Amino acid sequence: MTTLLFYQNPVPLSRETHRDFRLQPAAEGFSYAATSLTIPLADSEFVFACHEYPIVFIVDEQNQGVPVALTGLRADENLFVSVDNQWIGAYLPGFVRRYPFVVQEHDDNNYTVLIDEAYVGFGKENGERLFNDDGSETPLLSQALAFVQEYKGQTERTKLFMTRLQQHDLLVPRGIDFTERDKATASLGGFSVVDETRLMALGDAALLELARSGDLGRIYAHLLSLGNLHKLTARLEERMAQVKVA
Repeated sequence: MTTLLFYQNPVPLSRETHRDFRLQPAAEGFSYAATSLTIPLADSEFVFACHEYPIVFIVDEQNQGVPVALTGLRADENLFVSVDNQWIGAYLPGFVRRYPFVVQEHDDNNYTVLIDEAYVGFGKENGERLFNDDGSETPLLSQALAFVQEYKGQTERTKLFMTRLQQHDLLVPRGIDFTERDKATASLGGFSVVDETRLMALGDAALLELARSGDLGRIYAHLLSLGNLHKLTARLEERMAQVKVA
């Protein structure tokens, strides 16, 4: 649903094809995420993300859902990427930290690690090598792959979290209204949130199950995070002021 988001040309990472390739931080910083209105989150990130991002849910036509950090209020604008392409949030979501690597899952429960060949920090000239001359992984690549695998596990657990939210019928659609400076109120739709009334109407057994699984804490981190919408509006006003001055 949002797996590839800002990946332009993901290809399987190969010991042969990419033997001489190197990786370095791009001079363009986080430009690859500058137009991402939402960033997928693992449920284990809620406790960190809830302090600055509104956490909402996107549910598609197949009723498959994913939690996301809302990073903007207008199409193709990430308010957490500055005009000089730096990330200006205190917490950097794992989905962003994982780039330019990503996992492609297969039906047999196996997966392939991909790398975005379009990433400007990926090439043969500068940076640290991914593979040694004998084809073994360098420390840089080993560390990156370890994080990719860890994040994959977090994603699998997040799917179970989403399933439990839907089993208890806790998600409801919600539009987000905001006012741009000197303009009329605008709306942003396509999101869902947990309905606290439905949550409190659950039976004791269901609430106990949510509490013991840790889901109840994640749910309240999500609900508390919705208070960050006013911070996002303030970021939008600041961005508009910067553009006006420029």
